[in-house]
Amino acid sequence: YLKKHNNYCLTDKEIEILQLLTDGHSAKTIANCLGTSEEAVTNHKDNIKHKLKEKYGLDFKNVVELIVWAIKNKIVKV
Repeated sequence: YLKKHNNYCLTDKEIEILQLLTDGHSAKTIANCLGTSEEAVTNHKDNIKHKLKEKYGLDFKNVVELIVWAIKNKIVKV
């Protein structure tokens, strides 16, 4: 992950999940990789979107918008 000084209050786990989503992995694949459930990954993804909406007014309609934002803001790398 790239940004440490301004990670928009995202946890390391949330950034890790964002990076894996950016890399093209599905929630199921991410769950297997992290040794957790697909539901937990989906919850993290929903929490990320909720946190960014509440704190910064960012409203993502889908995961693609979230990924594009994360790349543009150097939260993740391509």
